[in-house]
Amino acid sequence: RFWQSSELDALDWMPSINDPGMKISREVYNASLPGFRQVFAHALEPEHEDLIARFGDATPDLLDRFAAMPNTIVHFDYRADNLFFGDEGDVEAVRIIDFQASSKGGGAYDVGYFVSQNLATEVRRQHETALLGAYFYELATLGVTGYAWEQFLEDYRVGILYGWIIPVYAVGTLDSSSERAMALWTAVIQRAQAAMSDHRVAELLD
Repeated sequence: RFWQSSELDALDWMPSINDPGMKISREVYNASLPGFRQVFAHALEPEHEDLIARFGDATPDLLDRFAAMPNTIVHFDYRADNLFFGDEGDVEAVRIIDFQASSKGGGAYDVGYFVSQNLATEVRRQHETALLGAYFYELATLGVTGYAWEQFLEDYRVGILYGWIIPVYAVGTLDSSSERAMALWTAVIQRAQAAMSDHRVAELLD
């Protein structure tokens, strides 16, 4: 509905994804990283050390990349814990909460973040191409033009990479005494790293 739409322009209270207020991500990430490393040392893979160290300083440029994509509403924390489902098979029964970080930018962020961190790695690998194809087909069905499949796949890689910011942020409010919370975020971190490897997103930092 909001893809490159004048309705999106009318939402003057919603910031652009690369708004200066959004770009505090660099400072927040770098401040959160030591605590994150301490709590989740067991889940971090050595091959991602360079990416983890360099990521914070790259976030402003990554946000500019999202802003340059076809704009729509970006939820920014589009994950399973923020979705509620009604009766099985009723696609109209999905409801979303937690819009506090929503912005105007490239919708591929939400897709990359959701698919890479909310699906078990083996499930993602088995169904990823079909899911992305279904998403892209639906865009075209609903009237989106001028957005090539190859560009979407590249934008999706940027979404996977930027999604790394969420688990690092989360450690600031995490109750590490909660078994559920620790199990959830450990799984998220492992899934994210697998997706980052599969899609070679470290290349995007260069």
